Amino acid sequence: MINTDGFGYMVKSELIDLNIDAANEDDVFNYVAEQLKSNDYVNDGYLEAIKTREEKFPTGLLAPKITLAVPHVDAEYIKKPFVFIGKTTEPIDIKQMAINKDMQTDNFCFLGIKDGKGQAGLLKNIIYALRDDEFIDSISNANDNIKIFNTYVKFLNKNN
Repeated sequence: MINTDGFGYMVKSELIDLNIDAANEDDVFNYVAEQLKSNDYVNDGYLEAIKTREEKFPTGLLAPKITLAVPHVDAEYIKKPFVFIGKTTEPIDIKQMAINKDMQTDNFCFLGIKDGKGQAGLLKNIIYALRDDEFIDSISNANDNIKIFNTYVKFLNKNN
């Protein structure tokens, strides 16, 4: 049953990779798009759309204790709602949301939103999570897919 009280239902165990070997943002986008396409979560235009949108509207979040990128696209490229959780083996260069400043992260949370009205609520839950020490500790030290899955489900289901 889908939990309509939060966004935790969008987290899928098959869409967690804590060991992405990537030299740059394009490598991450190419890899994630391939995973999403092969699992039938996105359509053929997704890869180009995510690169174009990220170039125009960067999604890097710089919190006091952690950094995270939350790439997302318009609903027309999404077949099924999802959250893809990724961690690169080394931090890579990205741009910070709203101010386009350079930053680095190894944490990625790709959002696949079918209903555009839900985007603000989902982003709000992620921003609140970035202020929570339990969330930060859990994803900073993540080396276990089950732990990261449970952490994201818990925090995306919170009613902030």
